[in-house]
Amino acid sequence: MLFADTLRMGEIQRDILSDKVRGYSQDYTPFMNDVERNPHIQSRFITLFNALVSDTSPLQAQVAFYDFVEACFWQRETTNTPDTAKEANVLRVRDKMLDELTQLHQLDDLANEAGMSRYQLIRAFRQSFGLPPHAYLMDEKIKRAKVLLREGLEIADVAMTLGFSDQAHFQRHFKKKLAVTPKYYQSHFVDAS
Repeated sequence: MLFADTLRMGEIQRDILSDKVRGYSQDYTPFMNDVERNPHIQSRFITLFNALVSDTSPLQAQVAFYDFVEACFWQRETTNTPDTAKEANVLRVRDKMLDELTQLHQLDDLANEAGMSRYQLIRAFRQSFGLPPHAYLMDEKIKRAKVLLREGLEIADVAMTLGFSDQAHFQRHFKKKLAVTPKYYQSHFVDAS
C-alpha cells in the first residue's frame, strides 16, 4: 500500500488530466478504480512498486508514478498527431540527457527544459523514441559501455565513466539488458576478434 499526500497527488492529477480533459482544475480526484480488478492498473502499480523498492534512478520511479496515475484515470491513446514544436523540445531533452550522461536527472528539470508538464514530456518522449526517458538513458549507457568494454577498459572504470553508483550497479543493468555480465561480454568480444 502506498500513502500519498493528497495535495501533491492533486497536482500530479491536474498535470495528467488537464492534458486530457479541457478545463480540468480540481484539487484532487478520488481514485475510482480498484487495482486488484484492473490488470492494466495492477501492472502499472507493480512497476511503480518495483521502481520504489529497487536500486533505480529517481527518474525511473517518477515516470512509473506518472504511468500509474495515468492508468488509474485514462487508457493510453493509440493515435497521436505529430507536433513539431513538441518534437523539437523532446529532442532538446534527449540531447541534454546524453550530454549529461553521468548526471542524475529529475523529471521536473527535464520537463522545464522541454517547456512541458512532466506528464506531457513522458508521453512525448515515449512517442518519439519508444521508451520513457529513464529507459532511453539506460539503453544509451549500455551501448556506450559495450564500446568501452571492447576498447579494453576495466569494468570499474566503465561504471564510473558512465555514472553508475558502483560496479555492481553497472553489472546488474548490463546483465539485465544483455543477459551476460560485462566481464563475459568483454572476454567474449576479445576472443571473437
